[in-house]
Amino acid sequence: MKVRLDKLLVLEGLATRSQAADLVRRGVVRSKGEPLRSPAQKVDPQEILWEGEPLDPLELYLLFHKPAACVCTRSEEEGRTIYDYLPARWVRRIPPLVSVGRLDRDTTGLLFLTDQGDLNHALVAPKKHVAKLYRVALERPLREEEAESIRRGGGYLEGDPKPLLPAPLKIVAEREVELTLYEGRYHQIKRLFGGMGNKVLALHRLGFGPWKLGDLGVGEWRMLSKVEVESALAEERS
Repeated sequence: MKVRLDKLLVLEGLATRSQAADLVRRGVVRSKGEPLRSPAQKVDPQEILWEGEPLDPLELYLLFHKPAACVCTRSEEEGRTIYDYLPARWVRRIPPLVSVGRLDRDTTGLLFLTDQGDLNHALVAPKKHVAKLYRVALERPLREEEAESIRRGGGYLEGDPKPLLPAPLKIVAEREVELTLYEGRYHQIKRLFGGMGNKVLALHRLGFGPWKLGDLGVGEWRMLSKVEVESALAEERS
């Protein structure tokens, strides 16, 4: 699909419309080794070089290892954000790059980000029951009957009339469990264990949908292709 050159630079977060026109006329943008001079020229994004490098895909998909002490919003008033760890051009993209769901300020681990709104909405829709795997550090050991009640589901969070879905849980250490949620309620894990008189000391997401954190370093990201994303989702559904 060909796109008007100045529009392409705006979509990629590389410039405003007026900046894009000026940069193009100055010969900054190249295709097949030759500078392009017309902002209105329609081009194949895969043939364009910016500062000698290919452009990012028009559809962006990322896995990101969220550090502690940062938020998933864009509000600078809340301090450091996940977007501070990403290239500035990605933050300026149109449509915007956003996290699919959010993790609390001090919750660490895997986030999936995309600028594709339809996919975002599909992955956070409650009826989709996308799996989210967490490692939870607790103040005291979890009793077996408490673990079984979580696995079985049907319990309630304080102030929430809707029963909880069954949630696979594995005790991995004396005060540590791995828990898979298929729903996303406000502070669900902290409220769940708090209702049992237990406190969550640390919360770390290991997996989201078909994706796992693996060896992705803290504050690092990995770009996924559209084919990788579609293949992973199709495999999970099968």
